[in-house]
Amino acid sequence: MPTSFLLPALLVFALIACSSQTSLTQSLSSSSSSVATSSTTVDNIGSARSVESLADVQKKANAGDMNAQFDLGAMYHDGEGVDKDLKKSVEWFTKAANQGQPLAQFNLGLMNYTGEASPQNLKAAFEWFTKAAAQGDGRAQFDLGAMYYRGEGVTQDYAKAYDFFRKAAATGDKQAYFNLGVMAYEGNGVPREPTTAYAWFLLAKAGGDTNADKPLETIKALLKPDELKKAEQMSIALKQGK
Repeated sequence: MPTSFLLPALLVFALIACSSQTSLTQSLSSSSSSVATSSTTVDNIGSARSVESLADVQKKANAGDMNAQFDLGAMYHDGEGVDKDLKKSVEWFTKAANQGQPLAQFNLGLMNYTGEASPQNLKAAFEWFTKAAAQGDGRAQFDLGAMYYRGEGVTQDYAKAYDFFRKAAATGDKQAYFNLGVMAYEGNGVPREPTTAYAWFLLAKAGGDTNADKPLETIKALLKPDELKKAEQMSIALKQGK
């Protein structure tokens, strides 16, 4: 029988002693550095808030430039160059997101999940994360995996949770590595396979996640030498996206 420490570790997403409400919020923050604050300084989308005046950003935003709209939303969110105004922040993020700006989509997902500017709306959070994830945003992919795992804003589905964690893992998300290890060990969403679990935990540890130490120790005691070698080779392949 599998030991019991792994599943609780997943439920708090490697952040021990957190409530279920706080854990996803904190996993979002650690994955995304909280709300993305600038398309230039965070994700290099190409706008130049740092060298443009507020008037220039406002002019471009009013003309329909989605990156300027995103930047204006970020400025109102942070109170940078303007008075902090979460309502206006959401308005500008929404304008940008409706044009397909992925950072704006992610931020709206996060703000709806946390209830930062309005009451928590898990359904809206799920929808915005889905849009951002479809554009390859690894943070959104991770958070969709978390929501599918918990059944928050969507019907619980371990297989889909695993799939989205795999997508996030392809972007190098160490928390996704950890969660995939948990799910492979517990047999949630995929057949139970300790060797595969060990490979994922190796990647998590290599990424600096010290929470992987205990499951690695436990699983290592269960595997034969040839299985450990296989797991090590598998971790290299998984790192390469194979």
